[in-house]
Formats: sequence, structure tokens, C-alpha cells
Amino acid sequence: MSARRDVEQQFARMFLEHPGRWYGMHDLAKVAGIGGWRTRLSEWTRASGITLEKRQYVVKDPTGKTRYRVSERRYVPAVKTEAA
Repeated sequence: MSARRDVEQQFARMFLEHPGRWYGMHDLAKVAGIGGWRTRLSEWTRASGITLEKRQYVVKDPTGKTRYRVSERRYVPAVKTEAA
């Protein structure tokens, strides 16, 4: 199995088996590497046709100074509605 296919399968397991769970950079880097997770994730979402939600927030120290920014992704399945 190719490394790329392995990464795609790991992303599928993470997001599709655990909808609604937020995954941060550290989780995603464990799958596709610190320098490549954004690209691999983008390639996988385009190829699979799913959409991930993204949220970002800032973590500050007690004085209010920005310490770091957090970027996370999650999959939320579309709600199917029945046609009337």
C-alpha cells in the first residue's frame, strides 16, 4: 500500500468514524507529518468529496498576551431531509 493511500485511510478513520470530534495540528501531523498535513488533508477532502469545518482561536497568558493560535478541523455529516 502506498504511503499516500495509508494517509487517506487514516484520515477517513479519524474523521468519518468520529464525526463531530475536533482534531488539532498535533493529531493531524501524526498522520501526515508536521510539514505536510495541510496539503494531504486538502487532497483527501477534495478526492473524497467531504467538507470539514474549521475553527481557530487564540490562547492567551494571564496578562492577555497571545501565546499561540489553535487551528482545528472536524467532520459533521450532512443531515438528510426527505422530500415532500
